[in-house]
Amino acid sequence: MWVFLQPLTPHLWLTTGAFFVLTGVIVWLIERPENKEFHGSWSKQIGVIFWFGFSTLVYAHSKYCSYMPILSRFVVTVWVFAVLILTTSYTATLTSMMTVQQIRFNFNKNQEASMTGLGTSEEYAKFLLNKTVTFVVDELPYLKVLLGENPAKFFMVKAQCTTNGFGFMFQKGDELVPKVSREISKLRTKGRLNEIAKRWLEIPLPYTADDTSNPITLDRFRGVFMITGVSSAFALGVLLIHWLRDRWECRVNSLSWFYPVNWFNIFLSQGLVHLRILRTIHPSPLDDPISENAVQMVQSNIRSILNTSAHVLVHESIA
Repeated sequence: MWVFLQPLTPHLWLTTGAFFVLTGVIVWLIERPENKEFHGSWSKQIGVIFWFGFSTLVYAHSKYCSYMPILSRFVVTVWVFAVLILTTSYTATLTSMMTVQQIRFNFNKNQEASMTGLGTSEEYAKFLLNKTVTFVVDELPYLKVLLGENPAKFFMVKAQCTTNGFGFMFQKGDELVPKVSREISKLRTKGRLNEIAKRWLEIPLPYTADDTSNPITLDRFRGVFMITGVSSAFALGVLLIHWLRDRWECRVNSLSWFYPVNWFNIFLSQGLVHLRILRTIHPSPLDDPISENAVQMVQSNIRSILNTSAHVLVHESIA
């Protein structure tokens, strides 16, 4: 029933879900100031975060990355690349598991009808090559001898137990039991058992295959998650720099009149204007057309008054 959960280990499932949510949060932080799709109540915004993150399994949401397209699309592109690798590996592992289960089912169904008695490794190889039998069941040392005599022709299902080989039977309570067990444990710890097997059987392990597909662990995808995490951290750093810059500009503009440097600049500019050095920066009233017309009217009135006064003086002198 829960076979679809088997291709990934629980740690990998949890890590993948956390990165889905993390991607949604980062894109929400980037897009929220200007993108109306990320506005609304807190419940709606939380829903958008989860929906955006998990829906990257289907499409990349390029139309929503409008405010900072480079930064948003960078985060989404890296995560979609990681999702592609995860989904491909998940599909391959699940397919392998289902195939192995089908093979087991067919074997159990036709087990009694396909049994044939064989005695030597030569018979094993002959019947396997002409497809009289599909597989051979025997003790592990004999199977290793068969693989050593016919390299790259057959493969062996990997055994799950760690004490491969022949077993030894003793009477109950025999003093040799703990001694033999202790010596075998020492040989296995020191690697002597592997050396003996390689020396006498000369069969490398790559000719064996496992009967089950192991689930994908977190260690195999540590590099993918590392790349995704570094890209997300980079996006958060760029976003933080933009935010600090905007806050700094607002603070400087609001407190500009309280800085002594600004008062000194204002005093210096007024002094230069008084000395007619910064006339281009602070133009005179004559540079304004309206002010220039007013000045011309005043000057014309003064001329008319002066002309009238001069005319009166001349008239009085003649009289």
